[in-house]
Amino acid sequence: MPNPVSRAVSEEEYWALPGWHSTELGDAHKLTGRGFVARYPKDAPRQFEPNEAMRQGSLVDCLITQPSLFDQRYAIRPDDLPKRPTELQLETGENSRPGTKARAAWEDAQSREAEWLAWEKESQGRETVPAGWVERAEQIQAVLLGDSEVGARLRDASPSCQEGWLWHDPVLGPCLYKPDLETQSGGLLDLKKSRSANPRMFSRAVLEFCYDLQASHYQEGFISRHWGPPTELGWIVYEFEPPFDFALIFPDRELVEHGGKRRHEAFEKITAWRATDDLPSYPVTTVSLPAWVKGHEPEPTPLTMDEIKLF
Repeated sequence: MPNPVSRAVSEEEYWALPGWHSTELGDAHKLTGRGFVARYPKDAPRQFEPNEAMRQGSLVDCLITQPSLFDQRYAIRPDDLPKRPTELQLETGENSRPGTKARAAWEDAQSREAEWLAWEKESQGRETVPAGWVERAEQIQAVLLGDSEVGARLRDASPSCQEGWLWHDPVLGPCLYKPDLETQSGGLLDLKKSRSANPRMFSRAVLEFCYDLQASHYQEGFISRHWGPPTELGWIVYEFEPPFDFALIFPDRELVEHGGKRRHEAFEKITAWRATDDLPSYPVTTVSLPAWVKGHEPEPTPLTMDEIKLF
C-alpha cells in the first residue's frame, strides 16, 4: 500500500499543489536570490511556460510513454494551413471597392482567418504542433524502440509513467515528481532531448543543469511510491535532429549522493531567501584571463545541451 501521506496527483494538482519540484530546487543553484524570488514569488501560483525545446521533448515523451493519450493531448497542424493574418490585415481594406488590390488583400485575410478558426474549433483545446514535429518524433520513437537496450526498457513501461506523485520528505516537506519512464522491472528513467547525446557532453551538462539533483529528487519520490529504491536510475538521451543519435546513461552512487546534497542545499538557500528582504545578487568578482587563452589548457567545448524540463 502507498504511504498514507503520499498519493498520485492529477496534471492540474501537480502544478497547483504546494510542494517542491526539482525544477525549483535546481534553479536555486542557477539563479541569484533576487532572481529566484522574482521567478518564484512566495505563496504565488506556480507559473510554467514551456519553450519550444521543452514542447518538442514533451511530444516525444508522450508518443513513447503514453501513445494511447497522444490524440487526446495533441492536434497536428497541417503543413498547408496558411499564415494567419494579423489584426491589421483583417481590418485594412474592408471598405475598399470590389476589384481593388486593397479589397482583394482584405478578402484573402478573411479567408485565411476562416481556415484558422475552423482549425482551432477542430483542435478542441488540444496543444497544436506542426506536422514536421510529429514526423520527427515518430522517427525518434522508431529508433529508440529498435535498440535492444533502450527498446526493452520502453516496452517494459509501467502505468505510472507521466503520473505525478506527492510525498512528504522529512526535511523538505511536501514534494512532487512526475517520472517520464518507470518500468515494470522497477527502473526509473528520464528522457532527455539534447543537441548532443555524446556521454562526455552530457556528463558536463549533468551538473550545469542540475540533473544530479533531479535524479536524487526522483529517486526519493520513487522510494515513497514503491517502498524501495529503483532497480536502475538513469537517462535516455536522444537528439532531435537526424540521424537521431542516443545514449543510455546511468549515474553512479557518488553522483546521486552529490545530487542529494545539492537538493538539501537548495532548500536551505530558498528558505533563507524567503525569510529576508535583503536578497543577494552576484558577488564582487575579479575576472582573469582563461588558462586556455594562455595555452595552458585546451579551449573548452561549449555545452550543447538544451536546458529542458526537470519536473
